[in-house]
Amino acid sequence: MNRILNSFEIATISLFTISAFAQSTEPTVSHYKEGVGILSKSGTSLENQNNLNYSFSVRAGYHNWKDEEFVDKSWGVQLEGRISIGDSPLDVLVRGHYVDAKYDDHYLWAADTYGYRGAKVQEINAIQFLDEKAYAYGGSLQLQWNAGRGEIVNPYLAAGVMYEKQKSEADVIYVTKINMLYKGLYGSFVGDSAGRIETDDDGTAFVGRVGLEFSPDPFYARLEASYVTEIYEDDAQAELSAIVGAKVTNNFRIDFSGTYFTDWKEYYICAGFSVLF
Repeated sequence: MNRILNSFEIATISLFTISAFAQSTEPTVSHYKEGVGILSKSGTSLENQNNLNYSFSVRAGYHNWKDEEFVDKSWGVQLEGRISIGDSPLDVLVRGHYVDAKYDDHYLWAADTYGYRGAKVQEINAIQFLDEKAYAYGGSLQLQWNAGRGEIVNPYLAAGVMYEKQKSEADVIYVTKINMLYKGLYGSFVGDSAGRIETDDDGTAFVGRVGLEFSPDPFYARLEASYVTEIYEDDAQAELSAIVGAKVTNNFRIDFSGTYFTDWKEYYICAGFSVLF
């Protein structure tokens, strides 16, 4: 009888022990959803692990200059990569761009009238451009501080350096015409020559940026205004940009963007995608 009672007591104690152990090992989060999970072996939740964010974007589309008269077709590509620095509010941001432009055949001319030994001289110089094309590429490296990373509204500041290189080439025909009037006598001379023009230039600038991200899932919007110092011995200027997008999945977003440089009067209108981690 004692053996039976002892066995019953042992079984009862074992049941209480198993019940208490099960309660103590209950998962931290009882209902799983994306980005939130049970503790990992390191003691860091999946939600905290996701604080190390990565993203990569590719956009391509129409490119031009506001005051350019002779562009036949021009297109551009914009790239962007961003990675957060641990749990800090800082991101490392890398951006790149490429532009390819082709021009209609066109000519430029200038005329001047002056006196020469009693004669009235009119000189006309013209340059005809044939098969002209140009391209440019570059990018920037920036450090971005986020006031509300992970929030629906995230104001941010960024600063860094920008580099760009541009090349152009065209076949040219130089034409000179001289008209001369001397004591009622008129004469004219026309001469021409062929050649080729090639340009190659590059430069580096400082970039300071202020922006605002708005991301009520699954939508995304971003507005930016940047200050860019001179690159090609031109004036400092502003770069204005906007992006809107919507997630197709939690890791893939469709984007539409516009960018405008105020001094160059250069703009991009692009579409593409972002991959989010």
